Amino acid sequence: MTFTHLPPYVLDLTDLGHLRIEQAGLVELPDDIGRLTGLHTLDLGRNRLTSLPAGIAELRDLRHLDLSNNHLAQVPEVLFAMGGLVRLSLGLSNWKPPWPVHLTTLPDRFDGLTGLAHLDISHQHVAALPDSMGAMPNLVGLNLRGTRLRRLPDWLTGLPKLRQLLLEGASLDDDATNRDLIARLRGRGVTVRTDLADA
Repeated sequence: MTFTHLPPYVLDLTDLGHLRIEQAGLVELPDDIGRLTGLHTLDLGRNRLTSLPAGIAELRDLRHLDLSNNHLAQVPEVLFAMGGLVRLSLGLSNWKPPWPVHLTTLPDRFDGLTGLAHLDISHQHVAALPDSMGAMPNLVGLNLRGTRLRRLPDWLTGLPKLRQLLLEGASLDDDATNRDLIARLRGRGVTVRTDLADA
């Protein structure tokens, strides 16, 4: 089934806990998406979304949000008002045309996502991570596969709950600084997956 807009009857399902609208051709969400107060999981992967309505922040119980493989040229500001999110996917994967837009920068607002445990920005064209990501106290897993990141920020070693860092396919410089940081993370028990030889 394909549709560009959410059918109106869906907004009447206020007790719905999990809504999956994947690869449907969706181009926007209604402003009153916040009526779905029972949602804890919202899967919108492989659509054509370019933005999110402010009303999505009214989903107070939402914990899992999948926006992977959409057409987001920037991270929607409303996401940073959703401190209850536990899992957020903004990553890309193999796609057929039309190709999605890539993120090239990330706003320095991630310190508002205090509940986030898993963040996926894989295969986006980001070359740097904002310092505010170092202030996410509950981050357990960070997927940076296929990004254009060349330098690992030192604040990664200060994330108290980090347990997995995925770096395969990233554009990391093969130098002593990156290797030292990876060694320090592994010394803390973090699983780091990288293409750097012998790292």
